[in-house]
Amino acid sequence: MLEFQKYINKEFIIVDPNITNKKNFFSQVSSFIAKKTNIKKSLLYKELTTREKLGSTAIGNGIAIPHCRIDLDTSIKILILISKKGIEFNSIDDKKVHIFFVIVSSPQNQVSYFRVLSHLAKTVEKNNIYDSLLKASSREEIYNILMSQNL
Repeated sequence: MLEFQKYINKEFIIVDPNITNKKNFFSQVSSFIAKKTNIKKSLLYKELTTREKLGSTAIGNGIAIPHCRIDLDTSIKILILISKKGIEFNSIDDKKVHIFFVIVSSPQNQVSYFRVLSHLAKTVEKNNIYDSLLKASSREEIYNILMSQNL
């Protein structure tokens, strides 16, 4: 099992939300995670946007991995968001982003945090997974695609 697969939860998958821009993205994502955890929306929003100001987390080819570290329990939260229309996200290749993996981790979980980032980046570089995720229409489909991956 890849490191990120331990933290995939069907309840943290959003398919084709009505998000039109980067600011709206961070607001809605922060809201969603806050409702499912004990982390305040304002803290999530601040930490995610502060990290984004350091440089875009859009890695190209329609993929972004926004992430931040917040003092919380020792687990890692991964929110997966698929946008069929795509969102302008200051990507290095100037393309809209369609697939987002939002990672929130505790600073104490540094080793797992970096493994999750690394495995996610390597996994989504495979074009067949990108196409499959973009075509998926349900949380269940997305979950199954991600859980079937291995390097």
